[in-house]
Amino acid sequence: MSEEKDYDILVTIDGEYKTRFIKSYCNRKPWHKVTPQEVESFMPGQILEICVKVGDTVKKGDELILFKAMKMNNHIKAAVDGKVKAVNIAVGDNVPKGVVMIELE
Repeated sequence: MSEEKDYDILVTIDGEYKTRFIKSYCNRKPWHKVTPQEVESFMPGQILEICVKVGDTVKKGDELILFKAMKMNNHIKAAVDGKVKAVNIAVGDNVPKGVVMIELE
């Protein structure tokens, strides 16, 4: 059997079973714990409006962003009370899934 070039790491279990991880598995984005202070994009979309700026105090349920995804406008709201630490996006930006758009303190 020929060696596949797409495989990087060989794992042997109990000396009998061998498997390899493909390159896309090895290059995947590592998991990280989601915190309520980080507002991430839940799917790819476009920023239509940013309702806060750095230094603003927000309460749980306050609107932060108007986000267009899959032809629908989504009102992204604060999950916790806090102060806006950073706004990492701009109006008109197209963002992929998993981008931290707003950080709260």
